[in-house]
Amino acid sequence: MEAVEEVVLKPIERAMQPWLDGPRMLVCDHNVFRVGSRVTNRRGTEGTIVGVDKDGDLAVFLKNGHAGIFYAKQCRKAMSIGDRVRYNCGAIGEIIDFDKDDDLLVKLSTGTNQVWYRSFSQRLPSVGDRVHHTCKAMGTLEGFDKDGDFKVKMSNGESAVWYANKSRQGIGSLDPEPEWPALPAELP
Repeated sequence: MEAVEEVVLKPIERAMQPWLDGPRMLVCDHNVFRVGSRVTNRRGTEGTIVGVDKDGDLAVFLKNGHAGIFYAKQCRKAMSIGDRVRYNCGAIGEIIDFDKDDDLLVKLSTGTNQVWYRSFSQRLPSVGDRVHHTCKAMGTLEGFDKDGDFKVKMSNGESAVWYANKSRQGIGSLDPEPEWPALPAELP
């Protein structure tokens, strides 16, 4: 008689099953969203991307164990593995993992690892983020030069290097808010 081994999936792995054959990333408003990255919707709900649907919406596994769909245009990136972060003492590192309390395991440029409290850490512009320049240009952050300035792929497809102090991380939609017609002073 053959032994049958049962595979037990973790909740996040079970949430990924319907999306395994779909896209692994989505570019929306110059932000690159990848499966495994964390995002926050406009209500402040955070989750991990497990897939991308046909409409370009993000399938997300929430911290409470449920799955949901977030509209990419209404999301911003949250702290994810590979992101650059700054601790409140000024140290800068790269997230390599999270502990059971969701605090950060960070690798410093010296090669040492440290655990940082998430609440004392700030996410910095990271590869794949949308960035804006003071001259109103925007693009996707592709990397950093030796001085820490931003290597950017702009909307027109050209590459550029922008001074970090003249650039900022882009948050929210690039589309202007719609202007609603004024209501009449008296309704009929």
